[in-house]
Amino acid sequence: MRESKLIVLLQTFDNTQLKAFDKFIHSPYFNTSQACIRLWQQVYKYAPRFESNLLDKEKIYKKVYPKEIFNDKKLRQLRSRLLKLVEEFMAIENFKEDEFSFKKEIANAYLDKGMKDHFEGKYRELQQSFIGRKNLSSKELEQKLSLHHRLYFNELHVKDAKYSLDLEKATHQLEEYYHYQKLLYTIEWLSTNTIFKHKIPASIKTFIESIVQGSTENYSNSREIIFENAIKILVIQDIDITFPIFIQVKQNLTKQYEHLNKIDKIILLRLLINYCIKTSRKGKYLTSQMFQLYQLGLTDNSLFQKGLMTNISYINIVTTAIKLRKFDWTEDFINKESHRLYEAQSQLYRNMTKAILYYYKKEYKNCLMLLSNLDSFNNVVMEISKRGLKVRTAFECYLIDESYRPIVYANLESFHKYLNRKEFVSDNIMKSFLNFVGFTKRFIKKKEKGLSIKEICSLEEFLIKQEDLPLEYKQWLLNHLETLKKMEVQKATP
Repeated sequence: MRESKLIVLLQTFDNTQLKAFDKFIHSPYFNTSQACIRLWQQVYKYAPRFESNLLDKEKIYKKVYPKEIFNDKKLRQLRSRLLKLVEEFMAIENFKEDEFSFKKEIANAYLDKGMKDHFEGKYRELQQSFIGRKNLSSKELEQKLSLHHRLYFNELHVKDAKYSLDLEKATHQLEEYYHYQKLLYTIEWLSTNTIFKHKIPASIKTFIESIVQGSTENYSNSREIIFENAIKILVIQDIDITFPIFIQVKQNLTKQYEHLNKIDKIILLRLLINYCIKTSRKGKYLTSQMFQLYQLGLTDNSLFQKGLMTNISYINIVTTAIKLRKFDWTEDFINKESHRLYEAQSQLYRNMTKAILYYYKKEYKNCLMLLSNLDSFNNVVMEISKRGLKVRTAFECYLIDESYRPIVYANLESFHKYLNRKEFVSDNIMKSFLNFVGFTKRFIKKKEKGLSIKEICSLEEFLIKQEDLPLEYKQWLLNHLETLKKMEVQKATP
């Protein structure tokens, strides 16, 4: 009983919903089964968590049917009936909250009764709610289309056989709805294609070509123009071409942000942020641009889903701010927003952000101590990031205190073994990080033997030519070589 679908569903109800359902089930209009009411009364005792060990099916059966011997099949049937009542309650509550659908069904009831004037009057009232509004959501565009469609295509109108503007309006609305939906679908196909490498449908490919060539119909809608430019960002590979488009889309998004619906905001923010991440992997860092996008999404919580935030979004926001050395902002964000994390290992992600903060504030010993006490991430990419940060932190400690040398080598060896045993790490990722491990070892050995300026320059040239190295780690190594070169130059200067 405790693990049934009914109980799991009821556990999601708050006190207001539970009280409302209690009234619902006692209403003879919705429920005529007294046995269902008795079962509900027994279950309701353990609200809102419904975790009591007293939720024993035999004991509950005895309360519901005090004069009968326990019958498991009968109880299951009654429980299924109660579940259906709960489902009906949820559907009715959702319908009541959807003002448009509620009013539309009232209008349709007039149509069913043959009262055409009243039906049309109600529909015209609903149409008024869309006048002057721009950037409607998919649902709102569909609602608007349904009004024009139903006003023309209904039995009473067909009998009159009179010309109506509703056919013209419905056709125009259908085209607008279809174009907007196709933009959204195209973005999803292109976005997910980079992950799953699936085959894009021919119709979507044709649509993409028309956008890139600038031959799509002009709906004089600034939102559609933003989406078309966003698609160009996904399709065109040349950063020199896409970067100006990115800036234009970002500026238009910022300008129209408060007028867009939440779904549009989420899609565009995600697309532009991913573009920043993608270009950074190619050596063009857009950290400031990405931070501005995160700030924009935080103004109205569009980056959150029902007030909650994924672990990856959280760590990306924090890391972006830290790289810009916005330490006060970062600490404030961590203190205020960490409660929004809901996925598994959320505490691990919180601690990882603290470690990153320590690292960029150059508190290397605190960083290393925290990283050494962290559990392993389920997410392989995050585990690689953690181990990479641990190697760099140990190296920074070694530069300050040579007693950390064994710790650096221990972490390099551990990282090397981890990469080799993870079969599901892509070959490119494994190769690039193995190269990082190998070059770091080489760097330490040469440094300990003593490097001349010429040898340092040779290492720099070698490192710059290496393409199979994570860019951030490559830059870190180059920075240390540059520091070492300056020190050697100072020594050589009389």
